[in-house]
Amino acid sequence: MPVDEPVCGCDGRTYGNECAAATVGVDVREAGACDGGGTPDACRSNDDCASRLDFCRFDIEDRCGVQGAGVCEERPSICQPVFDPVCGCDNRTYSNACAAFSAGVSVQHLGVCRGGGIPGPSPR
Repeated sequence: MPVDEPVCGCDGRTYGNECAAATVGVDVREAGACDGGGTPDACRSNDDCASRLDFCRFDIEDRCGVQGAGVCEERPSICQPVFDPVCGCDNRTYSNACAAFSAGVSVQHLGVCRGGGIPGPSPR
């Protein structure tokens, strides 16, 4: 029987529990549901976000802002040391999506950047 202990994922979405987040490859930002607080702020770059602790997050389908606006979200301060590489919108390879988000960078695609890319920061 699944345990109902909501967690907020590094992608800013609420999951039923830690296992549900892990199943879709998302690290947990904090226990409890994510703060909804109304409509998210649309953005085109990190400069559009009100706080320096936020970043402009684009979904992978948005192709780093080419296909649509992003949403200002808080940068995660703690990431799990899981190696599941992603290519950031800055063409750097990060150890996982949470590490990219922590650096204020959206994910361009799963896996290492084509052509090797430049290694980005490791999770904290």
